[in-house]
Amino acid sequence: MSEFLVAIPRLDRSSFEGQLVPQRNQDRLARIAEGYSRFLGPAYGDEPRISSTAGQGTAAVLSWTRTGEPERVRTQGDLWTVTAGTDAGAELLQSLTLRGGRLLYETPVWGQYATVVGERYLDRVTAWNTVPALEAIHYAVADDYVFISNRPLLAALGLVSGVRSAVQLDLGYLSEYLHFGYSISGLTPFTGVRTIPADRALAVRGGEPRLVDLPAGLTGSLASRHSVEEGAEALADALQSAMDRSQASLEGRPLQLRMSGGKDSRLLLGLLRGRDIEVRALTYGQEIDGDVQLARTMTAMTGTPHSVEIPELAAGDALADQVGRTVFESGGLPPSEPHTSRYRGADPRRPGEAIMLGQWPLTKGGLAKRMRYTPEGVEDRVLKQGGALLNASARAPHDEMLRGWLADVQASSDLEKLYLFARQFRSGRYLQAHVAHYSRDGQLAYPISDAQVADVCDTLSMLEKVSEKALFGALGRIWPEVLGLPLDRSTWRFESGGKDEAYSGALYEARSTPLPPVEAPAPSGPRRPSEFSTTLAVQLATEILGSDRAPVFASLLSDDVFEALILAAAGNLAVPEGMNRMEMVKYFWRIYAADVWLSRAWLDL
Repeated sequence: MSEFLVAIPRLDRSSFEGQLVPQRNQDRLARIAEGYSRFLGPAYGDEPRISSTAGQGTAAVLSWTRTGEPERVRTQGDLWTVTAGTDAGAELLQSLTLRGGRLLYETPVWGQYATVVGERYLDRVTAWNTVPALEAIHYAVADDYVFISNRPLLAALGLVSGVRSAVQLDLGYLSEYLHFGYSISGLTPFTGVRTIPADRALAVRGGEPRLVDLPAGLTGSLASRHSVEEGAEALADALQSAMDRSQASLEGRPLQLRMSGGKDSRLLLGLLRGRDIEVRALTYGQEIDGDVQLARTMTAMTGTPHSVEIPELAAGDALADQVGRTVFESGGLPPSEPHTSRYRGADPRRPGEAIMLGQWPLTKGGLAKRMRYTPEGVEDRVLKQGGALLNASARAPHDEMLRGWLADVQASSDLEKLYLFARQFRSGRYLQAHVAHYSRDGQLAYPISDAQVADVCDTLSMLEKVSEKALFGALGRIWPEVLGLPLDRSTWRFESGGKDEAYSGALYEARSTPLPPVEAPAPSGPRRPSEFSTTLAVQLATEILGSDRAPVFASLLSDDVFEALILAAAGNLAVPEGMNRMEMVKYFWRIYAADVWLSRAWLDL
């Protein structure tokens, strides 16, 4: 893993003496590094590296790599590169070529990465990220530099030469965060910093940035016309290859697997079977939970050590301190799931321990849960990705933006637009705060989010994804025995109406047997109130209304939601019409996290 900032002077080389450029870059990047140093996690070395890109190019790179890992800035022939996520730099330099003035892959370089590639003898730089965009490209344009980074705060500090107090928060992002929980438009928490679309690249030439097509060639071998069996085989192969890359990146480190009893957890545990990796599994919950029962059964099947715990609280005595710590550790990105923001992130228990989770894969069709939607139903499904807490005037531009996206996006059908929404937004930007938070403490191993897996998902038909036949078939190839286990409160979609005679297989009856009831153990010791408890809901509402930012929220929230806050602060949890209680409290958490972010207190932790 790495964190980087590329600084590209905007002045033409002919307008100043070239020998002054390296010193100017050095001075600027040193000031930015000083301003950013406190945000680095314990897994990173303290000393940044400032690298010239050699040749006649004027760009420079500020970077930090994990302790003991090799430098991520590499140069070969006419190209240089810096990467975050999968350490793909050496492969990129071998694969990428210039043809007709454009970069392209001669052979695919899979993984999950953001990269910046420069041409050593030209002031031309191209930056992009793989899909899903867990590591994403952010950029900012100043009078004298273009800054590109995998962390938006680094780009924001570039604009103000590392002076934290001068960083400006973007109120446009605030409205978008309240509505979605993450950015849809490309806004970031910081004024002047934007995120590129997942399906585009950023090119900078002569100091001027513009969006361009991605380099061609990052495609696999699954044909568009294929059988269901061929699709499942290709998905299984891609998942195993992605797991190979994850294992190589671990370099012998132990691994913490966060698991439930669901489809993605059993897939990850299946991918870990038979590998020389020291694994411990962890499930958050109680013994009575179906997820816990299933996780215990699966780990017993593989001989994997397993524990059931409750998450540890983040540092800080007060709730605002704990949430502020999470925003700080996420580099100023408020979490998409803010009800988890009072807890620690990766929380490694052993030095160097990596973490693995199933992270919003594309194997299941994205937002599509069935095969038949009217065009109006597709629009409704997408618009409902926004919450119900903004007033009409605050919500209107977001709905307009989504309708514009639906009208412009190129899809083979209206149904595929539900997949493409997940591909471009939900499976990437939704997770960027989480990735920044977790990766500062522990290495991430997320094979489900590998570009090779995404490429297969792009090629699978919507029927193969939505029915979950491709995922079921891939899991059967990776770990056939686990198909005999039931799911907790769900089923495989292709079996929602009963057994599929052509596809269910011999283990259908075994997985159709409900979980046996488990007697709840007697409570022992003091219990921590859940994040959805009345106690915490009242506290959230009270602190939001007592904040100096309360007038800002009053101008953005609907009358019903603001009234619910007032009533909750008085001890009365009155749920607005059209919501359920948990949804309302989730909104309280989102407003609270936004308030902590807007306070700027996290900048000085």
